[in-house]
Amino acid sequence: MTSSGEVCLSRVYFRCVVCGDGGFAADGRLGIHGRYSVEAERLVCLAAASWSYDVSSDRLEEFCGLEIGDTAIREISQRRGAAMNAWQNSDPEACREFRESEGEVEFTSNITVLADGAKWIWEEQLNHLPAAEGMLDIFHALEHVAESARAVFGEGTAEAKQWLDAGRTAVLAEGEPGLQHQITETMKQLRSPKKRASLASLSAYVANHSHHMHYAARLAEGRSIGSGQIEGACKNLIGRRLKQTGARWKVRRVNRMAGLCSIMYSDLWKTYWNAA
Repeated sequence: MTSSGEVCLSRVYFRCVVCGDGGFAADGRLGIHGRYSVEAERLVCLAAASWSYDVSSDRLEEFCGLEIGDTAIREISQRRGAAMNAWQNSDPEACREFRESEGEVEFTSNITVLADGAKWIWEEQLNHLPAAEGMLDIFHALEHVAESARAVFGEGTAEAKQWLDAGRTAVLAEGEPGLQHQITETMKQLRSPKKRASLASLSAYVANHSHHMHYAARLAEGRSIGSGQIEGACKNLIGRRLKQTGARWKVRRVNRMAGLCSIMYSDLWKTYWNAA
């Protein structure tokens, strides 16, 4: 099966009468490795990273005239996905562009874990990257500030907006101490136990992340304080494929498909297939 359709080949099969091993001696010169050509597998992987296996089968037939079943598509894409993961970890060409690019290489010089504040993420950081800097995603931090603003001053009120704006300024300029000061000053003016409880909850939340909120210093260095770009990439480039309705995955298959999607959406797609 090639990218142009099925090609019928006739060649001699040789088998050793002693050990029983055999094969088509001409396959090496013809560039034949198994049932599908490299270019056919390339099209299969492109489809599999974009749609479910059964939809990929229909669209490959519609676009290219290739009649390949969904089971074969799954096997090819999973095998190639595993190969792509190995290639990214071992082939110098996979990281050449990154290695030669100008600017500070933050990942190797100063590792940062940007997270949404979940306890298990910080625990994993301590287990695997104990020397890394932890940074609470600014949008998740401000989400908690906005929630308290609504609880204290009411949904959509001018007071709530003003308090949120002040909290945003405080946390960006001074981090946890600045926001704690605003919370303390507001608490002095409140009598409602429910409203005070909301601010107390916010105070406890930011206290738990006091060493993860050095936003001003990072901004001054031109470094990111939000994980939105990363989360957006995961959602649109990988999650869109993995989280289709009715999809069920084994861990090893998820990792292989994630590798395939990463290669497809990066600048390495052509590089990989040129070396395949």
